[in-house]
Amino acid sequence: MDADALYPGGHDPVRRGCSPDGVYEVSPLARIDHSVLYYFIDFGLACHLPPGSPSLVFGDVGRDSDVPELSSSIPYDAFKMDIFALGNLYAMEFTEKYNHLQFLEPLIGPMTREVPGSRPRAVEVLAQWQDIRNSLNQKTYRWRLTPKSAPVGRVIHETVAVTREGISNLKKYMT
Repeated sequence: MDADALYPGGHDPVRRGCSPDGVYEVSPLARIDHSVLYYFIDFGLACHLPPGSPSLVFGDVGRDSDVPELSSSIPYDAFKMDIFALGNLYAMEFTEKYNHLQFLEPLIGPMTREVPGSRPRAVEVLAQWQDIRNSLNQKTYRWRLTPKSAPVGRVIHETVAVTREGISNLKKYMT
């Protein structure tokens, strides 16, 4: 997560509640009013592919054991494997655990196809995500995630989210 937007004066990389020099206390700005960037990385299992070289790799070890093509003897396309792993992560960590994320299913489905050659390329996934995001009402993607396992708490979470959204909108209209 890149939290720079929440800490305009910076923060200590280890102790987020401190200034970069570690002397002063700092508080983050509200996420509802500032964009935060998230990055999915896995450099522990990465390999270097020089520009123009084939993207075929070997290996049957990875964070996602559901990737169908993982093999220590048959080469597979590293980029197509990454697409599957990211799509599967979205399914396992978001759509299966939280409510109201059905809009991700048209993105996840193609990403997690069994046949690697039928999966979209990263630029195609990004374009599809941008289309999906642009089709959503901005208020819906600012709501808090509500776990499927806690339906009673869902009402409370959504009430808080609506209240925060309303306050955020009021601030924009008043300034």
